[in-house]
Amino acid sequence: MTDTAAPLPASPPDVATMSQEQARAEISATREAVREQGEKHPYMDRLHPRHAATQDRMAELYARAHPGDLPTDEPGTSTVPVDADLVETPARPDGYQLEIAPQFVASEEDRAAVPVVQGWLHMAGVPQLDASRIVTAYNRSMADPNREDPAFVEARKAAARDGLRATWGDAFDANLDAAERAVPRLNAADPRVVPFLKNTGLAHDPHTIMALADAAKRNNW
Repeated sequence: MTDTAAPLPASPPDVATMSQEQARAEISATREAVREQGEKHPYMDRLHPRHAATQDRMAELYARAHPGDLPTDEPGTSTVPVDADLVETPARPDGYQLEIAPQFVASEEDRAAVPVVQGWLHMAGVPQLDASRIVTAYNRSMADPNREDPAFVEARKAAARDGLRATWGDAFDANLDAAERAVPRLNAADPRVVPFLKNTGLAHDPHTIMALADAAKRNNW
């Protein structure tokens, strides 16, 4: 992945030495970069090698800019949001804002799949931000003319595992097991879940797998 527009200078100043105004200015600059780059920004892309460091720095900046307002997270797990509602799980399944490409909801059959997605996302407790990442992957997968080619599927599966192994490190096996435990739980509630994940290619999407692993841990599955 090419880092086309980093939000921080090569040697960013120590947050502890910054004034509140400087911290707020960097927060604003990072927010603007996120708006421009979207899912490609290190803050948003959970597979980016600088994802954890970028989120940790944002947590430090928020604490500097607004002392006493934020809880302390474990290193590498900071969830200080660009928009706070993105890290919340909607109160109802239909509360998810799913920006599915118009061509993939053109038919009645396609539209019928939307509540399936909303349902398993809600049962799993997936936050809106992760749901948006999954929908982005869905749009990309559905638009790929090779998505049903067995060789392509195997290549995509291997790429997802390589990316997740790099992200999770020693926790790879445990997290993958957690994701695999989540699937039958969700499918028991709605038997359309497994076919949907398989037919759309999301079964081999790293963001979806991470969301499933998080769901298993969140729900003690």
